[in-house]
Amino acid sequence: MKRRVLANRLLLIALAGAALVCEPGWRNHPALETGLQVSGLALLCLAAFGRAWSGLYITGNKNRALVVTGPYSLTRNPLYLFSLTGFAGAGLAFGSLAMTLLLCAAFFATHWPAILYEEKRLASQFGRAYTDYAATVPRLLPAWRMPHTPALVEINATLYTRALAEAASIPLVYPVARLIDWGHAQSLLPQLFRLY
Repeated sequence: MKRRVLANRLLLIALAGAALVCEPGWRNHPALETGLQVSGLALLCLAAFGRAWSGLYITGNKNRALVVTGPYSLTRNPLYLFSLTGFAGAGLAFGSLAMTLLLCAAFFATHWPAILYEEKRLASQFGRAYTDYAATVPRLLPAWRMPHTPALVEINATLYTRALAEAASIPLVYPVARLIDWGHAQSLLPQLFRLY
């Protein structure tokens, strides 16, 4: 997990560095550029909400109980699903389809092995309960049904507060992207190549 987090941070730093020296490729198509950026903001907000919602169910229960309610009744990996949503939103916030594809590819390269590892661990830990759950709930893309929501959920307030702060930071990618875009428009940042 620590290697995956480090790899993600290094990737984001590299892409932010690339964004600093790239001219937005859709500058001559303002409606398309704005549409991509607004779509990015929407996905970033959805990622933040989804990670906060998922954290509500998993904090305090991870590794001690099989969580199958809330977002976990729609997908076995809602935290990963909403992380992927955030990765895509980050690329779109910069108005770049290429960056979006690179971020999504990086997500799968760094997170897919973790998903498979966690499934094996959960199957080993929870046995038949997990295999029955896995047979009815999709791995990543959500089932289109109402989530099963219990009246009460036990949480670890300390862990959830941390998870909530992390989720709330996701949409901050958007103002950073706008600031970098402004720097390019004012010729304060170099524009070495176009990134579509």
